[in-house]
Amino acid sequence: MEISSDIKTYSDVSSVEKNSTTQKSDDFSQLLETKDMTESEYKKLTFEEAKELQLQREKEGAFKTKETEGYDLMFGEFGTSLLQVTTLTNDEAFNKAAFETMKKKEIPAMYLTELKNNMDYHAGRRKNPHGSLDVSEVYGNSSSLSRNEMNQIDLDAFLENIINTYVQLLSNLPSYLNRDDTKQSLDDLKEIQENYQENKNDNKTVVEQIVGSNNINPFHVQSMV
Repeated sequence: MEISSDIKTYSDVSSVEKNSTTQKSDDFSQLLETKDMTESEYKKLTFEEAKELQLQREKEGAFKTKETEGYDLMFGEFGTSLLQVTTLTNDEAFNKAAFETMKKKEIPAMYLTELKNNMDYHAGRRKNPHGSLDVSEVYGNSSSLSRNEMNQIDLDAFLENIINTYVQLLSNLPSYLNRDDTKQSLDDLKEIQENYQENKNDNKTVVEQIVGSNNINPFHVQSMV
């Protein structure tokens, strides 16, 4: 039986996919060299690509300014904030979940600040969560966590605590105040929590497959979970 020439063979499809992957790799390599990216290009980055950019940024020192937290001349404020979250904690599953939520934000820098403020609140460094009516904390009068202190946080407990806090905050919010921002914060946290669990399960599955197929000591790959 004659096979129609319209039907693509497996090798044809594989070739197309390989060329597509190569093109994407070449495009990303060019971005690494030029560091000239638009906001839309930043939003197209995968977590892995954004983390690679951030690690390069940390290695090269970037051109930070003291006037604006996280701003530098190399990547710009939009890109810097989006990249920073990829190494926010030592838990890559959490960082990736937060990154995917931040990518949807018009101003990622504002959400990064919100996330850090809520971590400070969870650790007892702030009296109230981000978005509260306590004006004394709006202008940064509280002491922020260092990276080492942030890495000591139980992130599951953090998410559970801050979600419950926002549920209570929303229920007690006076009717004459706008509830949209608080509701959005709650939805964002729930999204991060769901994706965080999914990422951890994915990592656990990968580790189990590696250990099962190669008879590797699980402690050698424990850092993946």
